[in-house]
Amino acid sequence: MNNKNFCIIAFESTHDAIETKNILEEHIDIEMIRTPSEIPANCGLSIKFNPIDYEEIVRWLFSDANDVMNKKIYCFQFNDGIQNLKLRN
Repeated sequence: MNNKNFCIIAFESTHDAIETKNILEEHIDIEMIRTPSEIPANCGLSIKFNPIDYEEIVRWLFSDANDVMNKKIYCFQFNDGIQNLKLRN
């Protein structure tokens, strides 16, 4: 996943990050990364994904199959070399 624009799911615990990774990686191309310093989170692990998959990610994150409660999605967009960070949920 080498897109300049990408999204991050940030978590409050490592357990939540790993549980979500195990659910999502069966269905969507994701990557477990260190949480970027721009994102306020209590967990050092985050999930990176392509913004194209945002709607599908949201369906999985907020489905009954996922009991992880404390998660936030941030999207990084780059325009003319300038980074823009948005909280999406």
